[in-house]
Amino acid sequence: HTPALGEEIAETTQAMVRAGNSSGTRTAIDIDYAPGLAPADTFHGVFDILSANVDILFGNVADIRAVLDYSGGARELANVIAAEYDFDIIVVTRSDLGAVALHDSPGTNPTLERDAPDSNPVDTTGQHAAFVGAFLSELLDGAEVARALDVAVAAAALARTIEGPLLITTAGELEPLVDRVAENSR
Repeated sequence: HTPALGEEIAETTQAMVRAGNSSGTRTAIDIDYAPGLAPADTFHGVFDILSANVDILFGNVADIRAVLDYSGGARELANVIAAEYDFDIIVVTRSDLGAVALHDSPGTNPTLERDAPDSNPVDTTGQHAAFVGAFLSELLDGAEVARALDVAVAAAALARTIEGPLLITTAGELEPLVDRVAENSR
């Protein structure tokens, strides 16, 4: 939501995203709508400006609906965004229910859907950040989108079970949960 705070911040963010994109670096943004900071149409305007140089889009269902003024569930939102914008990967999270990812694949645009494993929520403040961080980390390590989605959904589920906004875990703690997510994938 930082670029929506002012014109100078938006221009700086646009320059950084454009520079990253033109150098061949994969770029990503997250629709992180904060109603108290700026109106939804301000967020939408900034999104439209940044989207031309972005490869990966993240957003939760509620934020996408508010900012882009679309309706529908996660799968429908991913498809509407794909029809309007040119992202390589679109990831729509469904809070504690999992996520949907649509990725550009020549001639197919497969949509992957993962349900979150059951957990006893303690604090949800860090779940979205854990999701995005895990997804991007897996992509940086060369994983396919399906694996990145499995790990991200598992990381978000684990983040909900701890106090605070920061998930610190090990592969040994996360992998059994990743396996459960993958086994139940659709």
